[in-house]
Amino acid sequence: MRIALSAVLLLSSGMLLAQNQPPAKSADQLRDLAKQARKAGDLQAEAGYLCQAAELDGKKYGKKCEKANEDATKALLQFQADLNAGRTELERKDYSGALRDLGKITFGPSKGEAQELILRARIESGALPPEQLSQLALTGAEEAFSRGDFDRAEDLLTHMHSPTLQSAANKLESNINAYRDAMKKADELDRSSDYNGAAQKYQSAATIKPNGPGQPLERMRQALDAQAKADQKKAEQTASPSAPVQDAQVPRSSGADKIKNWLTIARRDETGGDLKGAVQAYDAALKLDGRQTEALAARTRVLNKMKDDEQALEKNLVQGVAEFYASQFSAANDVIGKYLEDGGGQHVGAAHFYLGASLLSQAILVDPRNAADSDKLRNQALEEFVRAKQLQYVPLQSAVSPKIFAQWAQTGNTQ
Repeated sequence: MRIALSAVLLLSSGMLLAQNQPPAKSADQLRDLAKQARKAGDLQAEAGYLCQAAELDGKKYGKKCEKANEDATKALLQFQADLNAGRTELERKDYSGALRDLGKITFGPSKGEAQELILRARIESGALPPEQLSQLALTGAEEAFSRGDFDRAEDLLTHMHSPTLQSAANKLESNINAYRDAMKKADELDRSSDYNGAAQKYQSAATIKPNGPGQPLERMRQALDAQAKADQKKAEQTASPSAPVQDAQVPRSSGADKIKNWLTIARRDETGGDLKGAVQAYDAALKLDGRQTEALAARTRVLNKMKDDEQALEKNLVQGVAEFYASQFSAANDVIGKYLEDGGGQHVGAAHFYLGASLLSQAILVDPRNAADSDKLRNQALEEFVRAKQLQYVPLQSAVSPKIFAQWAQTGNTQ
């Protein structure tokens, strides 16, 4: 599913880029951008612009491209030395030296780690006023949380000493604790073969941080797959030839005619999309003749299709929730709406909630001058919230923005 979804997202991104591609820049415009990049200390970007210019005018910019690449390569090698020096100085608590050497790293693969170490040096040096120190720690913790590095986020939060920022720090810490608690309970349920329960807990974790530790969306998909397999096995055992047939309306005729009639009914139901009815009819035929070739093959085929349909439904919901958290609200509406139109699965309540959250997000973002559009979206959102509450769905407060949760909390559970 990750591969397929990635392909879809890449394709969609490619289409958007193609639709919004800016006009091609001239060689001289690229030269000006290269100058700006060099002034900002990004020699790698400078080389990129000059080499693009060289593709347009090799005579004028070819040698400049080569020279810029050489400069960028030398700088990257020096940055690695600066990073090693900065690490050593930080371990020795030489904070001024660490800040000096790490501050030289202005681009390239070492820049991210250098910025992390600079933040650490500023915090550990104790030279900053408490309020500024707390702000740096909170910003770093939020960035670490965004990357899914919860350990680093928690470490940074220990440096928070500002009453004015404590509320934001507490919320971040609460999200981390709720996420870890959901993942722990999900793993326990998964080990005890309660796959539906595990999927719900993994989903709860994913609402907090889709890319958090442990890959909650992927684990949710695995739990749903395991539940589908368990349901199929149970259905096969329940509807085995030795079990009583659920549909008692067996046509009155000879054994061969009865089998023929049941197969006709089964084919009709399968063609018409009534897969449960088809399975029952094939089971009825197999009760009369457990070795009936067509019934055996068709029954397996229908059960596999039922399994595939259910898995596809749940994957659609996972994709829709991911689109919501990516702020792709129209896409989320389409995917989650399709999930509900197709009958939904184990998580219909969650689907109504996220569809409502997506619609409400759109209503909030609508231009204030288009009050009619905003009201329409808001009313649709409230209808979805009502349906979710009627299904006893209870989201985590941290799953959505305070505005959305406040509206959810105020929504009644009856129409």
